[in-house]
Amino acid sequence: MLGKSYKSKVTIHVDEEGINTCSQHVNETIKWQDITEIKQTVLGMIIRYPKGTSYLSNSNLDDVSVEYIVQQIKGAL
Repeated sequence: MLGKSYKSKVTIHVDEEGINTCSQHVNETIKWQDITEIKQTVLGMIIRYPKGTSYLSNSNLDDVSVEYIVQQIKGAL
């Protein structure tokens, strides 16, 4: 199943609060404390939280961002 943001421009903002994704169809923040599981794959990260599951592609993130996300989630779990 494809998400509403499929083939749309999506802006990702990562900060001390969580991961915010914003597009024409979606504006959502996943707070670090709400994340229940993260699975890293070769191509990105699968993030599970009470409202659903999100995927972040490594092609949209630099190494510093990926490491920051992983550290924040480890601290929240």
